[in-house]
Amino acid sequence: MASDFRHLPDHRLHGFCLYTLTDPRTNQVRYVGQTSNPKLRKTVYERRWCSHNAGLVALIADLAHDGLVPEFDVIAELSCVNGVVGSNLVTLCENKMIRHYRNYNRYNGYQPLFNVAPVDRAVSRTPRITFAGKTQCVAAWARDLGITRERLRQRLEKYTVEVALTTPKGHKPIIT
Repeated sequence: MASDFRHLPDHRLHGFCLYTLTDPRTNQVRYVGQTSNPKLRKTVYERRWCSHNAGLVALIADLAHDGLVPEFDVIAELSCVNGVVGSNLVTLCENKMIRHYRNYNRYNGYQPLFNVAPVDRAVSRTPRITFAGKTQCVAAWARDLGITRERLRQRLEKYTVEVALTTPKGHKPIIT
């Protein structure tokens, strides 16, 4: 049964919620996600605007062919503390639910989720830089150099990776 959103405000929540998309023909959970605006997210799926996941797009199109939409159910609401919900907490909870439904579907012989894998959004949004056989995020390289992430980003915009990562703190890059 789809969620009733009358209790939710029309604007963004002050926090996040986790939700599932269920195939109404089989009652199988096929996707787990997070949002700060469940009404908008539900509308996105009902109107078939999503395009970020090919398997999910195919499921929604298949359901639309039968005159159906996926059931959108809020499974957890994560409130804010002092106006902030930690993105790591939200991602941790989302990953836990992805693993739960993936195992549940596998155990019961159901079709798999369309989630590719539990996602570490902090890692996936952080560019990784490989230099001299070492791969790290910008924050780790900046820490190693003793400069701020912003300063390293500025260097990377202006110079090659080699120049940006070999110039000591307080020195001007030497370009040869």
